[in-house]
Amino acid sequence: MTYNTGETEEELKSKYNPEGSLLRNVQLRLLDMLIYIDKVCKEQNIEYCIDAGNLLGAVRHGGFIPWDDDVDIILRRSEYKKLCKYLLEHPHPQYVLQSPETDPYYTTHWNTLRDTKSEYIRKMKLFRVRKYRGLQIDIFPIEQKTNPYLRKIIRFFNKSITISVTKRVPMLGALLFRIEKISTVPCIRFISRILFRNNKKYSYAYGLSWDRQFDEDIIFPVKDIKFEGYTFKCPNKPLEYLKVQYGNYMDLPPQDQRDHHKAKYKIY
Repeated sequence: MTYNTGETEEELKSKYNPEGSLLRNVQLRLLDMLIYIDKVCKEQNIEYCIDAGNLLGAVRHGGFIPWDDDVDIILRRSEYKKLCKYLLEHPHPQYVLQSPETDPYYTTHWNTLRDTKSEYIRKMKLFRVRKYRGLQIDIFPIEQKTNPYLRKIIRFFNKSITISVTKRVPMLGALLFRIEKISTVPCIRFISRILFRNNKKYSYAYGLSWDRQFDEDIIFPVKDIKFEGYTFKCPNKPLEYLKVQYGNYMDLPPQDQRDHHKAKYKIY
């Protein structure tokens, strides 16, 4: 296949993630982590989907986008809580659930599965103060009855207050985040359920930045998709999902926009 940039799949793989390269080894470690998540979800009857760049990679490349370096999954909030509870109560020998409970300086409204035998190195001060900094699977909750204007209120508190304070005084930032998590977000969610109870579309849960909304039948019921030769779960209508996320999803971005995380890696 030749993409809009004139590049072929073989050229992309040769340039970004040839077999044996550090990035390819990063992707294979992430694949192992995703296989573990999939196994847990099947055993615990938890419904999840691969999301964002991984869904795009499955459709466009049959696996990882050649320059991608993380994994994202989505779940309903109820399923999200169930999965996180299981991961906390049944620790893996190599992977750990990073949350405000396991890492006091993790001031993020979604939890992350981290690999303890690798490092995902970024220059951000917020990243350096965290306890766990390995390769990650981001676990994103989704919910109904949200509103983009109320979402902006949480975003203001999180970015303008909590994050800025955490950069300067991590302990105080962590305290502000806990207040935000147990008061601001639940209050806004309660208001939203009253005012927007007829909004049946799904979006990322309050506390996450992204405003995109999806009809329920685009995501559920989930279905199977091939990714790196393995079968995982994806939205019911993956192509429609990708159109909402990316527009013309089959086009490659310009080369200067492909390393969006600006990260380096170590694998042990």
